[in-house]
Amino acid sequence: MSDPIFSPTKILKNKGKEGNVEIRKSWKGMFNGLDLSLYLSCQSETLSRGKFLVGQPDASKNAVLIVYDDAVEMHKELAEKYQMRPRGGGWMSIDLVQKRVHIGGTSEAYGRELDRRMTFRAIGAALPDFACTVDI
Repeated sequence: MSDPIFSPTKILKNKGKEGNVEIRKSWKGMFNGLDLSLYLSCQSETLSRGKFLVGQPDASKNAVLIVYDDAVEMHKELAEKYQMRPRGGGWMSIDLVQKRVHIGGTSEAYGRELDRRMTFRAIGAALPDFACTVDI
């Protein structure tokens, strides 16, 4: 996915522990003038399903953070673990073999994020070789 809004920044892919895949990407001023950071953590090297959350880091009012971590079961636990003020979220499945991502659902605790299209665009920019689908 080529998107002129997202200037290329470093993508860090780590395979630390067995089966753990991490992807990080950041953009300056890309969400209504705020910095946008994306963090994906998958415990599986094949198919990952879990919750994601969009919010602001507790330490910054000038940034937006999108976090997916399939090791965390509840949206509230994501907010605590990543020290963020939640603005909504949903569900995500990441198929690392078939290279597909699906974004959908709504957080029961925080509702749906304000801009699902921005979530979709950030995932697509971080994983350009993956086919992304989204429930708009």
